[in-house]
Amino acid sequence: MMHGFALIMGSVFGHSWAVNILKQCQKLVTVTKASHKLRHWLRTEMDLLKLSDPVLYKGLTWLVVAATTRFSSTYNCMLSVLRLQQAFNNMLQKHEAELTGSKATAGQTAAVKIIKSKVFWRDLDILTPIAKPFNQVCQAMQGHESGYAHDSVP
Repeated sequence: MMHGFALIMGSVFGHSWAVNILKQCQKLVTVTKASHKLRHWLRTEMDLLKLSDPVLYKGLTWLVVAATTRFSSTYNCMLSVLRLQQAFNNMLQKHEAELTGSKATAGQTAAVKIIKSKVFWRDLDILTPIAKPFNQVCQAMQGHESGYAHDSVP
């Protein structure tokens, strides 16, 4: 059963459109986490927007790195980036000159391009809800209470 499910997931998330969105999400997360300045600026915007409450955001209070072997981390990566869209945009409005100036790294330049892309945000907004039921199935199938062993143990 899991094999069939994996084939369906591969068909959906292996499509070049989805792969491109996932790569951009991961790039944005990686660059932000690697830069002290970007982390600080994004956290500041998150605080101003009150996006740091773990109760309101079910623990997703920061950016999640996608692990290629765990679909739930891929979904959480997309969800965390999408949830922080306004914080990314506010950060860019305040610090774009520093992120695109002569001292900017290639990663920072790439991050700016992603943040400015209306197509990226639109597509991420489309893909994330598509991914949600796949994530729910993965969690149910991998849950500690699934499987025959659990059912047979008193």
